[in-house]
Amino acid sequence: MINCNKISKSFKGKQILKDVSLTIKNGKITSLIGANGAGKSTTIGVLVGYYHVDGGSIERESISIMPDADTIYQNMTGIQFLKMICGMKACPVSEAMQLAEKLSIQHHLNKKIEGYSFGMKKKLAFIQCCVGNYDTYIFDEPTSGVDGPSAKIMLDLIANLREKNAGILLTSHNLDELERVSDFIYIIESGQITRSGSVHEILTEQNKGSIVTYILETSKADILMAYLRNAKFKSEISNIKLRNQGISLEIENDPNIIKEMIGTMLQDDIELLGFYQYRTNLQESIYGDAIVS
Repeated sequence: MINCNKISKSFKGKQILKDVSLTIKNGKITSLIGANGAGKSTTIGVLVGYYHVDGGSIERESISIMPDADTIYQNMTGIQFLKMICGMKACPVSEAMQLAEKLSIQHHLNKKIEGYSFGMKKKLAFIQCCVGNYDTYIFDEPTSGVDGPSAKIMLDLIANLREKNAGILLTSHNLDELERVSDFIYIIESGQITRSGSVHEILTEQNKGSIVTYILETSKADILMAYLRNAKFKSEISNIKLRNQGISLEIENDPNIIKEMIGTMLQDDIELLGFYQYRTNLQESIYGDAIVS
């Protein structure tokens, strides 16, 4: 577990982190989400002790971290690098080799790292983080630049560490990925934690409100669009947009209004193949623009 309480950090008089508090629990995948420059890397830096903090406190045990792929020793071969890491971590090289096979880089380990593709370097950095027995593992953008099948394997391996009761801190700009694997999320903006909660809590919070988006599925979207713009209940709806499978619209979250609208459409023989409330995903909950027309 890592417990970070009201951390502050400045560089050359510029405050980068302000009262950042977060907890990485054992047996959970905790994700830190933020735009470039929001403070993610600095937060990781203070968590692992790269930087001294100006204020606040950090409680932590043993930590293994995935470094930036370009910081790996370029003049070593892959196997030399893994042997060095396993020696430092007092774990068998066979553990690293098993992971190399899973990620399909075992046949490249006798080559110098400087000749690796970016994706191969990412896999090597990932392997060196996974090996050994640690309380907490930190993966900073582990799947960025990695092929899809390998990214899935990497996420499965991270989930395996969680099952062994390790604490996991994960960052990624792929929010669909984080939505699938995260147990808890912190959102950081301009060096401050602005929101936190489980994926369900964040999505549920976003979907609350008096105005709700609904999806009307139909094979005759142009007819439905024209009908909605001229229907007698048009004053009750807004933001009508075409979608791949029909129409999206916003309406007051009132069961009576919704019942009347659907009843009228059925009486007028308007084709409806589906009708449901639209639920935002994590990307939309954090950054908005819920529906693309």
